[in-house]
Amino acid sequence: VPFLPECNFWEMRLDVRTGKGLGAPKRISKWTGFCESGMSETSDGKRLAFLKSDEKLRSFLADLSDGGKHISNFRRFPFTENSGAVSSWTPDSTSVFWISDHTGQFGIYKQRLDESIDQPVLKEGYSRNLCLMPGGESLIFFGPAKAGPWPVRGPEPVMEISTDGGTAKELFVARPYSMLACPRRGSCVIAEPSDDGSQVDVAAIDLEKGRGERLFQFGADPNDDTWWLAISPSGKRMAFLRTDKGPIHVVTMKGEAFQEIEVRGWSTLESVTWAPDEEGLYMSAARRNERDIVHVDLSGNVELVWANPGGYAETQAHPSPDGRHIFLDGWVREANVEVAEDF
Repeated sequence: VPFLPECNFWEMRLDVRTGKGLGAPKRISKWTGFCESGMSETSDGKRLAFLKSDEKLRSFLADLSDGGKHISNFRRFPFTENSGAVSSWTPDSTSVFWISDHTGQFGIYKQRLDESIDQPVLKEGYSRNLCLMPGGESLIFFGPAKAGPWPVRGPEPVMEISTDGGTAKELFVARPYSMLACPRRGSCVIAEPSDDGSQVDVAAIDLEKGRGERLFQFGADPNDDTWWLAISPSGKRMAFLRTDKGPIHVVTMKGEAFQEIEVRGWSTLESVTWAPDEEGLYMSAARRNERDIVHVDLSGNVELVWANPGGYAETQAHPSPDGRHIFLDGWVREANVEVAEDF
């Protein structure tokens, strides 16, 4: 979920006897791009020590082996000090589409694996959930919500743009917190939660008509918005989670039950992605304060792919169509002790 943190110090005089505030709070710093915590002031009130933390979205490239269950040659890519993460592969597995905030706001870029220079596709107007459409000629994504930028909750426009760049076109406006998913063949879909969050409607996407035929719906927990949906590369099956507790439900494109998979020994499941051979799925799962990536076969057998100590928030896996490589994305928190004077 791309957004830039902004935290600042404020001060307010207090009545030492009652603890009540005296007057209005006053802002004493004007910073952006990081947050502060753990404040400690010197006795003379001239210096303030604090923990300065910055959240970054990082992307790593690795080679796959053993049927997509193990990785090697793990490295940062693209290498940038800004937040950035890969979202989709080109059909020939030579290039990727990724998001980055190196201009100050998140945009869409294309880059070959054997090059260090990226090609801008969209420099502004991107919000989240980038997907490559079948055929590899255009991308769809959510633009900024009508009520304001993420994470403000509100209707979100579904946008389409050529992979060569240009002007993005609005296809239709989706309900808040919807999800897009695209296969290599077939049709993309959108999953939209109802207003009360009790069910999720899944419909095809039509580039001419916008929201297309409704395929099926599944029940959800109104108090839990961690549901997730992924479509298989062939466009013949979908997998979804009702909550992050599981199980994984595998269904046909019409919602007919095909299989139910229990992920034993793991919790906080999310970000389901199909393996290229459709014999398993990659998922983010929590373990010992980590947010790791695991491979789950259709029988429920689990293999740890990437141990990500300190990882938090949304973590995803993006295997290449040829099954030889995988991108692993996750949020990391970097922190340093800072001292402010004359504040």
